[in-house]
Amino acid sequence: MSNRLYLKYAEPKWVREGAEPFSVIFMDLDNFKNINDSYGHSYGDLILKQVAKRLVSIFNDEGLVCRQGGDEFIILYKKVKQKNLDKIAIKVLAEISKPYNIENYKFTIGASIGICRYPADGDSFDSLFSAADTAMYQAKYSKSNYFIFTRELKEQIYQTSQIEQALHIALKNHEFHMVYQPQIASKGALYGVEALVRWSNPELGLIPPDKFIPIAEDSGLILELGHFIIDQSIKDIAKLSNINDSIDLQLSINISVRQFLEFGFLDRLKNSLLSHKFPSRQLTLEITESIFIDDFDYMLPLFQEIRSLGIKISLDDFGTGFSSLSMLKNLPIDELKIDKSFIDNISNNTQDRAMVINILNIASNLGLKVVAEGIELPKQAEMLSDFKCDIQQGYFYSRPVKLLELEQYCSSYINASHSPANHSKQDKLPESSDSQKPY
Repeated sequence: MSNRLYLKYAEPKWVREGAEPFSVIFMDLDNFKNINDSYGHSYGDLILKQVAKRLVSIFNDEGLVCRQGGDEFIILYKKVKQKNLDKIAIKVLAEISKPYNIENYKFTIGASIGICRYPADGDSFDSLFSAADTAMYQAKYSKSNYFIFTRELKEQIYQTSQIEQALHIALKNHEFHMVYQPQIASKGALYGVEALVRWSNPELGLIPPDKFIPIAEDSGLILELGHFIIDQSIKDIAKLSNINDSIDLQLSINISVRQFLEFGFLDRLKNSLLSHKFPSRQLTLEITESIFIDDFDYMLPLFQEIRSLGIKISLDDFGTGFSSLSMLKNLPIDELKIDKSFIDNISNNTQDRAMVINILNIASNLGLKVVAEGIELPKQAEMLSDFKCDIQQGYFYSRPVKLLELEQYCSSYINASHSPANHSKQDKLPESSDSQKPY
């Protein structure tokens, strides 16, 4: 097996005028650091030697296997056709995942693989290795997987980089603003609103939340953005109540796991409530199931403290995750929020309808409220009312609106006292980016 130094001198042989096309396979072992940390580098080195032997046996004379460093390997593979790349990647993943017997221990590891092709994806080892590395990091999101570099991926990464750079100054430049989507109770009363953040950048235009929120999460900027969302939302809805004392809204805010894990999160939240004189009983924090699954022991005391303040907790996108019934009954939550994907076809898909009814029955047995989001059609609203769904939210009632529009909406809704079944849309559906689940 060759090393990184060999690659430096081998480049003129592989990359030159008239050279045959080839593929670069960049492989990184998943969670290998845990083995070194737990058992020592001597065990890790023995595993790396076995990995190298397996790779050499797979590629034989069809590729050059090199150790890039650490737990990374680069293979120069003499085939470039899609079917060959799919086949070899699956074979490598299967072989690498087989157990490693080291002394009295048995280890199992996985790998993530990125693949690119010469000359389509680069004209030098540096550019090819960069492309393969980029593809490998895409595979890392699901682990024990492979990803083949594409021009679309390159463009996506460029856009991501643009958004991340713009995010760093967006708050300072006041580019974010809040909108609010009304929630309607089963009896037709105006119940509350969900706070949703929007971003308009001078150069990039209106950027959908499903584009910038994940980037903010990965870069750590979600903490600063989260401070803005919480403070601005509480300030806005408190202001609305001061303007019109007949408006008494519940406020729902999406909170990410990074925000919950931030030191002093609860103190900041309490200070925001106090400074704007907003009752804690009117605040609901929306969370995802993954928070409980990944960090249950840490989160449980925090959520119990949050609820002791009168703040409610809602389990967002329920039905799309992995919560078991035994786990659900032990969670310190007040509300389940049915994902829009179940509501879309509730009127013509018996399975989705059955799922919604089952969620409502489970919630009723556990003493939880249920919010159905993504309601766009009268039939959906009517069926959910018949099913005794507690709260409804969606474009059938209103699109997300700015504070001034929300004040007008609340005043007209309270005066009209419309019921869900008879209520008409406030506006036509806007662009699809706003109908997706935003923050």
